[in-house]
Amino acid sequence: MAELSHMMLSKNRLRQYIIEKAKKPLRLALVSIAKRWPEPTRENCSAPNTGILFDLWDEFKKHDRSGPARVAMFDAVFKIFICEYEHDHHYRSRFDWAFMFLKESDWLHRYKHPRPRWLIDRS
Repeated sequence: MAELSHMMLSKNRLRQYIIEKAKKPLRLALVSIAKRWPEPTRENCSAPNTGILFDLWDEFKKHDRSGPARVAMFDAVFKIFICEYEHDHHYRSRFDWAFMFLKESDWLHRYKHPRPRWLIDRS
């Protein structure tokens, strides 16, 4: 049986379908939904770990060089995630658990930097 990534994105009939009919609408929906949410800031958030999420978002934006559509999607995802984390204890407690699980796991980090379109800070 073929690997999932090969099935979805190899040069067969599914590739264009996945890109145009699944990924693009999802990206557009996330951006549209995020526009309806209030803007999270360090000043209007108070959960202790939310500051770390802002640090992650800031650091991510310093390096990511995706095209405008992907940048908009990443901004939307971070905005929605921070808002949900900040205002909903149900989700916050589960995300905290998931982050601790990953920290204590044998998660494989395959690359020092994501690729492609990632600006490497050489300073």
